[in-house]
Amino acid sequence: MTVNDDQADLVVQIPDKKEHARRFAELPLKDRREIGRAVNRGRAVEKRAHAVHAVGVARRQQRFWRWAWLLGPIIGLAQIPFVEFQAAMFNLAFGTVVLGGMAAYWLWRARQAEAANLQIVERKRRGPSGSSGSSAPKGHLPGEKRTATTKDGEPKVESPHPDRDAPKPPKPRRRKRK
Repeated sequence: MTVNDDQADLVVQIPDKKEHARRFAELPLKDRREIGRAVNRGRAVEKRAHAVHAVGVARRQQRFWRWAWLLGPIIGLAQIPFVEFQAAMFNLAFGTVVLGGMAAYWLWRARQAEAANLQIVERKRRGPSGSSGSSAPKGHLPGEKRTATTKDGEPKVESPHPDRDAPKPPKPRRRKRK
């Protein structure tokens, strides 16, 4: 098996740009904001169903930030007829450095978000065990009760005092002092 064969197994089908835009627009505003926040922070989304959308948003942001550094030179060149040549060249250099750094940072964050969400999509397609077989965890026997697990996949430890861990009822608001 060559490296290309390994990579072919890991390829995840993401919808094309138009299909992604259509599906993304159909989501409620709250979900779109959550996806945007996760991508802007370079993180994976909370809901696995939104991972495909987050990959599309991250790729769209990468396309923008790959070329955003050019805004600095364009602004500097546009100033030449209106200000002194040296001032325009300073603005060109300064704008290129500032926007280049900002573009590099946001491009890095979008790449992080894309990688994190691609892993979620891949796990979703292959199942939690990482194979394309059944989604049942390894070691699970028919007729056995499944054990509850934490987010990390470790078994939850039962508390010796379940009454202490029960949710407490809300407290009434205190009266204001006069």
